Amino acid sequence: MAHVLLLLAACCPPPPSAPGADAPPREVSVTATSRLNVAPDEATLSLTFSATAATMKRSHADSAKAVETFTAAVTALGVPKESIELASTTDDPNYRWDGTQKITGYTSSTRLAVKTADFEKVADIVDTAVQAGVTAVDVDYHSTTMPEHKKKAREMAIAAAKEKAAQLAEGMGAKLGQVRTVSEGTTWGGGYRTFNNVAQTEASEAPPDDGPIAPGTTPLELSVSATFALE
Repeated sequence: MAHVLLLLAACCPPPPSAPGADAPPREVSVTATSRLNVAPDEATLSLTFSATAATMKRSHADSAKAVETFTAAVTALGVPKESIELASTTDDPNYRWDGTQKITGYTSSTRLAVKTADFEKVADIVDTAVQAGVTAVDVDYHSTTMPEHKKKAREMAIAAAKEKAAQLAEGMGAKLGQVRTVSEGTTWGGGYRTFNNVAQTEASEAPPDDGPIAPGTTPLELSVSATFALE
């Protein structure tokens, strides 16, 4: 009798699982990248005036004198004084590196940030700084409205992601459902690219033929990755 009961138990199939319990979710994931070439509307010149002397008082005074000379000359060119900002000042001792660590003098540095929207004045500002004894120059062209450009790039990437997801869903005989996940990333020039990206690109307006050559544009790239449910 025991033998018969065991045989019956072995022949009974397992209870059926609930329909679709182990089925993976129906969804589609896409990544879209928007590209904008943002024209700069402002230049920031970082100018450093350094002086070395036997005493800190002297090196500091010499550096301050160079700054004073530059400020007077550059404002005479029409650069507003309020566009000249003090970025930093340092007074560093110089040592004799022979094991004695003896102080041999001091170097004082003053760094100014000069902003201008008139790109034709950049060369004049640099030349004036050189005449005043500048020891380091850096010029950065940028856009003061970058947050608005990022918003526009984001809108373009979102639109491209939706369009691509809808096309994929329709091509596979499905209907695009609600968004499940979304994330944003920045893509830098020369960086990693995925081959299934959809890109929307907008170029900046060209300068007029009779105008000065403008500084190069700043590339802005923004990517959006999203996952949508399929119905």
